[in-house]
Amino acid sequence: MRAAVSRFIECISLSCLFVPEKTKRTLLDTLNENSRHPNSQIQNAAVQALKYFVPAYLVKGDGENLDNITSKYLEQLTDLNVAERRGSALAIGALP
Repeated sequence: MRAAVSRFIECISLSCLFVPEKTKRTLLDTLNENSRHPNSQIQNAAVQALKYFVPAYLVKGDGENLDNITSKYLEQLTDLNVAERRGSALAIGALP
């Protein structure tokens, strides 16, 4: 189910559908949660969606959102949870 949700977010991002700000935050939280999942397929699906979500919805402003996301992923690289470190490293690689 998590991989399907990530794929759905990827499709929304590719289509550049209008999404309210609150929904954007919810979708980003979902992708962040999925990127920390111990299953690598779920992590990969989340990172693939993040690759399209960030340019479609977060970069079009002042860039502050992208800086916040990058900082968050960089902080997670030192976490004790291996899945969280792996997901953060994958996410950093997918950011523009």
